[in-house]
Amino acid sequence: MTTETEIRNYIDKVSHMFLFKGIDKHTIGSYMSKEGCSIETFNQGDVIFSPDSFEKKLGLVTEGSIKAYSGDSDSLINIISENGVFGLASLFGGENTYCSKVVAGKDCKVIFFSESLIQDLLFRERAAMLNYVTFLSDRIRFLNKKIATYTADSAKSKLLRYLMNLAEQQDVSEGDVTLPISCQQLAESLNMGRASLYRAFEELENDGIAIKNGKTVKINNQ
Repeated sequence: MTTETEIRNYIDKVSHMFLFKGIDKHTIGSYMSKEGCSIETFNQGDVIFSPDSFEKKLGLVTEGSIKAYSGDSDSLINIISENGVFGLASLFGGENTYCSKVVAGKDCKVIFFSESLIQDLLFRERAAMLNYVTFLSDRIRFLNKKIATYTADSAKSKLLRYLMNLAEQQDVSEGDVTLPISCQQLAESLNMGRASLYRAFEELENDGIAIKNGKTVKINNQ
């Protein structure tokens, strides 16, 4: 359970969380003060969730960043920075395993909301219910598009895999990676022409997955 001081310090961040959009701060504060809401600190490298060790709760990253890997593998699938959320896959299901491994990318602080607390909020606040359904719908569409890109045998998929690996190597917290080589060198390393590389960047931008600005590429993980 969070303290009054913690509620005052973090209520603004929580109010910008997708779930509480359109809900007054008094109501938000009351939910933060209930049993089932807690604030936890993790050191870089700490495993927060894993396929066989997790709790049914939703996490809001308020400081630092976390990384999500596919199952128990080392394949990076997401970088969740400040104000990002995770844990949706653990809620409201009968599965006894979690779909990924979640690790603190940097020292971080997370506000957790238990499944029972989320259930109570969705039951009592119609706005929260609509926010939840809308977020999941948008998320499913985005992830389906990203998975299709990541697994396809195309220039776009090769580029996305390269960018995700680069994000892991550079340990970025905001999804912004810096290209260490020229576009010509990148095209050669990916075994494609420069025109194909530029089209791949354009397709990723059109899909809302990554946006290139000079040497910097912002990867959208939300």
